[in-house]
Amino acid sequence: MSPIHPSHRTEHPREGFVAPVGAFLGAVFSGRFRWLLASLVILMFVAPLYGGVRLVRLGAAPLYVGDVINFCFLIVAIATYHRRRLEFWSLVVLVVVAQTTGLAARFAPEPWATALGVGSLVAAGCVMLSIALLISSDVFSRTQVDGDAICGSISVYMLAGVVFAAVYSMILLASPEQFRIADGLAAEDPSLGPHRLMLYFSLTTLTTVGYGDISPVGDLPRSLSNIEAIFGQAYLTVLVARLVGQHLARRPESTPSEDAARPG
Repeated sequence: MSPIHPSHRTEHPREGFVAPVGAFLGAVFSGRFRWLLASLVILMFVAPLYGGVRLVRLGAAPLYVGDVINFCFLIVAIATYHRRRLEFWSLVVLVVVAQTTGLAARFAPEPWATALGVGSLVAAGCVMLSIALLISSDVFSRTQVDGDAICGSISVYMLAGVVFAAVYSMILLASPEQFRIADGLAAEDPSLGPHRLMLYFSLTTLTTVGYGDISPVGDLPRSLSNIEAIFGQAYLTVLVARLVGQHLARRPESTPSEDAARPG
């Protein structure tokens, strides 16, 4: 049998498309922090839209889409550090406490419902704060900047907004008069996790946008909003400076022969 001439070989029409797409997906989702960043995006942009949609009813209390999104986010967050036994199991306990107390608050009468709701937010806030601190320690101790480190840095910034949102939600749950909310926005959020309006308020404060439709009235939320606004600007300044510094440090130094060959 005579060999096939190269010009007569046929290639599958999808080979030239599948390989680049596979390489791109592998690069995007191969790091530890990229799935966490994706879950944060879903938490911030999907949960406010569909978090209040009821899925099923568990006895006298329903289960909402936001409950599932919040639970999946917490699972992805703690899975980021599954190889660290102590941190992982400590976070697992906090996640269990956050979910069980949040669900129990739907069955309990007042004032137990408020107390359990605050306890759920405290546990969830501790999980997110712990993950943010672990990622910060990991990312800022690296000597090289790659895609996963950038995703981790962005995740810390977004986690800070979620942590502050959890604190604002505790204040709103315990003392609603601490915030002035514009007419038409005072909607209840029955799902677990930070209140959707407080998540919105936290992100606008972190980025120093401040639309004014939600404003803190009490001394405590005002002080917290000041701290969050300063942190948001300071973090971005330090992050950009560090990334630029590491990029310049990786540039190879020019040799004398290369300097002599340069024109002018």
